[in-house]
Amino acid sequence: MLDYERDNYYSPAPIAIVTLRNPLDHHRTIQVKLLIDPGSDITLLPKWALDFIGVSAQPTTYELEAFDGTRSHAQTVVVDVMFLKVVADGVVLQTLDAVGTLGRDILAGHVIVLDGPNSRWYSGLANSAE
Repeated sequence: MLDYERDNYYSPAPIAIVTLRNPLDHHRTIQVKLLIDPGSDITLLPKWALDFIGVSAQPTTYELEAFDGTRSHAQTVVVDVMFLKVVADGVVLQTLDAVGTLGRDILAGHVIVLDGPNSRWYSGLANSAE
């Protein structure tokens, strides 16, 4: 089990530490914090982390719409995302935010329990949360 993060959010939030890896050389990696958001269709990764591992955004962009109706655009990026010992390779989006979002495109491959009353989350696979 992992505790929700309390310091940087209005209310405690489930944060995962994931490893990003450059898919071209498999050597450049970085660990980043991502907000676990099962309401997000797609994963958003911070540009600073992608720059660190030498991954550049693609020319394709998607329009995003937040719950409050505000719209923005984000570029696609191809990167390996390692979460709970599984590597998801594919297209995600780049964000300028300091902390990214782990969306359903990656979460759908896992059993995740968000225990809000106790401000903890864990993988449904025998305490393998990392």
